[in-house]
Parts: sequence; C-alpha cells; structure tokens
Amino acid sequence: MKKLLILLACMIFLVSFVSAEGEELAFEPNETMNLKFYCFNASKALCDSGTICQITIYYPNMTVFIDNQSASNSGSYWNYSATETNTLGVYSAMVDCQSGGLGYGYQGFKFYVGRPSTLVQGQAISRSLYIFFGIAILMFIGFLAMPKPLFRWTFFLFFLLFLVAGINMISISLYNEAGSEQMISIFDTIGAGSYILYWFFGGLIAFLWIFSIFNTLSSRKTMRQAAAVGQSMEMEYRR
Repeated sequence: MKKLLILLACMIFLVSFVSAEGEELAFEPNETMNLKFYCFNASKALCDSGTICQITIYYPNMTVFIDNQSASNSGSYWNYSATETNTLGVYSAMVDCQSGGLGYGYQGFKFYVGRPSTLVQGQAISRSLYIFFGIAILMFIGFLAMPKPLFRWTFFLFFLLFLVAGINMISISLYNEAGSEQMISIFDTIGAGSYILYWFFGGLIAFLWIFSIFNTLSSRKTMRQAAAVGQSMEMEYRR
C-alpha cells in the first residue's frame, strides 16, 4: 500500500506540473503578428517614451526573419508588427532597449506560428509528452511492484493508456505540421488508432474494477449465507 501511495503522489505531482503550463503567444500562418513587450529601466520603472527598442526575430531554424528593427512606443508598452509568414514552428525574438546611451539589457521571448486548427506551442507539447511518458513509466513500475493481481493489471492498463495518449499527441502534432497528403493520411490513421485504443484501455480499467467490486460483494453475500446455514445446522445439532 505504501508503494501505491508513493506512485500516486508522483503521478499527481506530474499532472499538476502539466496543468501549470502557461499559454504561449501564437499566431496563424500569414497573419500580421503584433508583438507587444514592456521595457523597464535600472530603477525597475517603465522606460520613458523616448527609449529606443529594437527587435530581432529568428525563424524556427534560427535564421534571421527580422533584423534589428525599431518597435513603436504605445504608452506603457512597445509594439512591433511583424510581416506575415507561413513558416510553421517556434520563433525566437530578442529585444534591446536603450535611452540616452544607456542600455537596459536584452529580453527574449518566443511565439508560435501554426495552422488554425492547432495553435499549440511546440515546446509545451514536448513538455507534456515528457509528463505523459513519465506517468506511463511510473505506471509500469507500479505494475512490477504491486503484489495483488487487481492492482498489477490496473497499473499495467494505465501504463498502456498514458502511452497511447502520448502517441496520440505526437500524431496530432505531426499531422498539423505535415506537408504532404500522404504524411497527413499516415498521421491521421495513427491518431485515430491511438484514440480508439485510449478509450479501449480506459474501458478495460472500468470493467476490471466494476467486475472486482461485483465479485467482492457477491463473495461476501455467499459467505454470509454460508455462515447463516452453518449457524442453523449447529442449532439443529444441539437440539
């Protein structure tokens, strides 16, 4: 039981880590990208409107997309409207702000360009996959560690469930990034198959526990009936 509690605690921690993932800046392909950012001076106050902020943006392959262009001041923040792009992936931006010859340092951020059906930041997908496969490994360890058959097979089915969930996430990500119809068809088939398996394993877990509970209740009823018959026979014998 102690091993079970430790594994469950680790799983809850990992799931909460996924939930803590923040939403990333994302744009659709060929959409004008309005990139907003703040500037703070050495006193940690907002920079004045005369501060010059220049931005450099890199494609996902780290070649230059926008080279050292000036952003416009919009009151409490600066804004740069990047031109449209249909190159999918995670872009890196670097901002340098200066005022009166004083530099306020560099700040960097990332944003994602993806298809309308999936504005999911690639880095967040990778982290989520680590969590899913991490939970799957924990479930497999639970399968090996648990002595009772019910717990063993429950952990094994959860291992398969999280494994196919990770595969499904990978296939969806690759489907949205695929460039050819053949590859789209392949990833679509993998995604559909893993989705069906996910619910199949989930159904097996539910069936396993419902059957176990029903069997336990039935056994207890039989034991009570046997005890009642035993008591009745004992009373007859005493007579």
